[in-house]
Amino acid sequence: MNIDKITRNLLKQFLNEPKAHATFEQAVENFPIEYINKKIEGIEYSAWQLVEHIRLAYKDIYEFTVDPNFKSPKWPEGYWPDANELGDKAKWENSINQINELDKKLINLFENNDNDIYSDLSHAEGYNILREVILVIDHNAYHIGQLVFIRKVLGIWN
Repeated sequence: MNIDKITRNLLKQFLNEPKAHATFEQAVENFPIEYINKKIEGIEYSAWQLVEHIRLAYKDIYEFTVDPNFKSPKWPEGYWPDANELGDKAKWENSINQINELDKKLINLFENNDNDIYSDLSHAEGYNILREVILVIDHNAYHIGQLVFIRKVLGIWN
């Protein structure tokens, strides 16, 4: 049994094919543009703000993992669009496309057997590729659930 191969395969499955909940693709598929900025009482963010937050956080995690010189944005403002900023079709699609590209990059990173996913990053003791991929999976799953919930409340979930 090759534990390393099993781990890398599981990471890919959890990133793109979760079985216990909706995928990112399902959460944003056919999302009516007229609803992306809709705020629901008791929910702090619109769907567009959540998608943009996923993108910003994902980009930060990925860049931190691969670039020893990367500087993370200031928390929390660097991880969310401005509270008054509205999304539009172009911004929505751009955020989704960038998230999909980050998925591909992250998968390439951990599928490459030359990359040791268990050892500390050269620039960050206690951090490794495995940890960062799990962080992306966990973070995205949380916010994907919020997107699905928003769709259900708005009556636009299949």
